[in-house]
This record gives sequence, structure tokens and C-alpha cells, in this order.
Amino acid sequence: MLVSLGYGISIQNAGDNFLNQHLYTDEGYNYSLPEEIPTLSFKAAFITLFFLIPGFTIQLYILLKTTFKRLKILASGALICYVIIFSVDILTLINPIAYNFRDFGMIWVLLSLTTIFINGISIFVKK
Repeated sequence: MLVSLGYGISIQNAGDNFLNQHLYTDEGYNYSLPEEIPTLSFKAAFITLFFLIPGFTIQLYILLKTTFKRLKILASGALICYVIIFSVDILTLINPIAYNFRDFGMIWVLLSLTTIFINGISIFVKK
């Protein structure tokens, strides 16, 4: 989620701040250019992949090893979120121009928050 937010802010600034770029240059700020958005999206998707793989593996392990029915349901919901994030991640790696973070970044952030929320709830699940 933090990777998504960090790169999402850079991409948003690159797309929106072209009108007042001269003001930022005068004050010493340096933002990415709009032409760099596909590169930033690819980097974000690549870095996020290193966090998605262990998270997905741990969530799958929880689903397979738990004996609590409610916990299995919660783990299944988290796995669905991971599958959607994986899909958007792969699409971004394949075509970073069409699936950039400016348009699809909030999907990553919201599904990551949902996964964190589900795992937080699962701590308090009893039989």
C-alpha cells in the first residue's frame, strides 16, 4: 500500500503540475515529467510484486491450515483481493501506458487496505 501511495503521488504530481512547473523550478522542487508516468508505473508494479508474493503465500497458508470456518471465509476474501491486485499488477507490467497508477492506483490502495482490515479482524476471530 505504501509503495502504491508513494508512486501514486509522484504520478499524480507529474500529470497535474505541468501548468505551474515554472513555479516549482524557481523554488527548487523537482517533479517527474508527464512522459515519465509509464516508467514510474512500471517501477511501482515491479516493486509491489516483491510484497505481493509473500503476502499471497502467507494468506494461502492461513487458508489451508486453519480449522476455523470464519477464518477460512476471511482468508478467502483476502485472497480475492490479492488476485485482483495481482491482475492489475501484471497488466501494468505488460502495458504501463494503459494501466498507469494515475488511473488504477486507488484499486491497489483500497484492496491493500481491505486485506489489512481482513487480517486485523481475523486476529479476534474465535470458534
